Amino acid sequence: MTLNRRNAFKLCGALVVALCLALSGSQLLAQSGKVEVHWLGQATFKITTPGGKVQPFGPQIEITQVRAEHSSELTVADPATKKTTTHPGGEPAGFIIQVENGFKVYHMGDTGLFGDMKLIAD
Repeated sequence: MTLNRRNAFKLCGALVVALCLALSGSQLLAQSGKVEVHWLGQATFKITTPGGKVQPFGPQIEITQVRAEHSSELTVADPATKKTTTHPGGEPAGFIIQVENGFKVYHMGDTGLFGDMKLIAD
């Protein structure tokens, strides 16, 4: 695959989905049934430190986890009692995905604008 802008967007999109699934503490359920991710022979990975960089597919792609700002809660309903409980959803994070030609994508999920984004851009 030639790493042009179009393929970089496709790859970044796949990486974002993979990261979300790999780092999610909750189970994702699609209304149509199930969610599947195929790794196509690549090793799995996990980023554990904000500001830490990882190269999951070799030196051509670098992923950096950065701080984000929003609240997260997970509400679960007990099917037997119909009672709901709310739990913390974890620390918010964004990801900078950089490919070998220097092209960068900043994926911030559902984070709104906050002051440190200027530092991330620099």
